[in-house]
Amino acid sequence: MLLLLYAADLILVSESASKLRKQLDALASFCEQRQLTVNVNKTKVVVFETLQSEVCDFVLSGAVVERVESYKNLGSVLHATKKLTFGTDALVATARKALFAMRRRCALLGILCVNQMHVVTALGNALHVGS
Repeated sequence: MLLLLYAADLILVSESASKLRKQLDALASFCEQRQLTVNVNKTKVVVFETLQSEVCDFVLSGAVVERVESYKNLGSVLHATKKLTFGTDALVATARKALFAMRRRCALLGILCVNQMHVVTALGNALHVGS
């Protein structure tokens, strides 16, 4: 089972609906054994496919998990019918704004600020590789 963990967040990744159902069942069993709960209202399912299909419901601990077209986690947007690089333009734009704000603040304070724009450009180019 592939798990990506960050603080209290968990992302289950699967190649098929049946494997995801098994992962959800395993998560429910894990939580039950340790007296943990999952907030199903905050739990979402994104099915990656070229065209949206009518996949049956996904259930966690007896509750249906909402299926959504996109999900944002840690600034990255995962979208059901778009490439994994979807949303990287927004991340690069945010990084550029932060860089310019930092440079403006350095100028106001009279602090020498090294030009880091090449870092943001390289990041943007790296995120768009394969898109």
